[in-house]
Amino acid sequence: MPRRPRPWYRFDKRRPDKSGWWVHFGGRLHLLHRGKRSANDRKIAETKFHELALMAVAAPDSPAATVASICEAFLEWSARWRSAETHRGYHWYVQSFAEACGYRQASDLKPHHVSRWIDDKKRWGSTTRYNGMRAVFRVFNWALDEGLIDQNPLRGMKRPKPNRRSRYMTDAELSSLMQNAAPAFRRFLYALDQTGARPSELRALRWSQWRGDRFVLADHKTAGKTGKPRVIYLNAAMRALVPKLDADAKSPYVFTNVYGKPWTRNALRLQVQRLRKKLKLADDVCLYLVRHRFGTKAAMRGLNSSTIAELMGHTSTEMVDRVYIHLAGESRHLQEALEQATA
Repeated sequence: MPRRPRPWYRFDKRRPDKSGWWVHFGGRLHLLHRGKRSANDRKIAETKFHELALMAVAAPDSPAATVASICEAFLEWSARWRSAETHRGYHWYVQSFAEACGYRQASDLKPHHVSRWIDDKKRWGSTTRYNGMRAVFRVFNWALDEGLIDQNPLRGMKRPKPNRRSRYMTDAELSSLMQNAAPAFRRFLYALDQTGARPSELRALRWSQWRGDRFVLADHKTAGKTGKPRVIYLNAAMRALVPKLDADAKSPYVFTNVYGKPWTRNALRLQVQRLRKKLKLADDVCLYLVRHRFGTKAAMRGLNSSTIAELMGHTSTEMVDRVYIHLAGESRHLQEALEQATA
């Protein structure tokens, strides 16, 4: 007789986000509840498990399909047809939403339920909130395209635009970070500044993708849109640095932390956060400002939009024109104003 699934607690010191109550059900692992090893948290996990068992009855193409079954079907599709990085992003948001609203029937879902889920995420910034709402909306648009539902229950849902980063990292800010960063993180910062790559692209770089003067990524963020590999070109400084990293490499990943493991998104965020507090830098200093710095400097030096877009891995020149060209023009204007003010 098969053993009845039961929730169990898992503690992971290296990955705190994986700590919580889990169950093996339906051929896969499910995170039921991120809590402690206590009697009260166990009861919460068991309640979640009972809800999960009830939800498993209705298939995603059933009229009684639940939000959870739609979400699970979407994530299975995403894992097959989207890049690993894109799928990780979808999984993080969609899993959280399914935990909050998964027991509801998809036909009963309303924008209010998404808003209430977002409102409970007190620590999320405007960009994270926007991305969360967009991911959930994407799930039900996909279900509509696949014929699983007759209409998107979230149609017309308002998704407030996030506060866009309207500047790039200054020379002084980058210099302060570089001087105070540990060697492993300093190399990452330097490569970010010299290539203009996305932080997610750099931390996933493998030696098997190295081609001497460039890295070629078959699996990347915009692979589904472009159908082409993402090429990260290396300037003279990077062509000199990479072979030195290769000589000391003990990992299939190019950029690793002090333990020889690939950087995680959270580890990089914490590195910047600690340095930002230590050096009393502006609250908006983050790794993406280094990428903005690359694009803006390239525009200031006269590179055309198409070239900048190709170097930075954009699918069109829209982002370049809207952000980098704008910032470059703004910088020139302010520089001229400064010269006039101090003449």
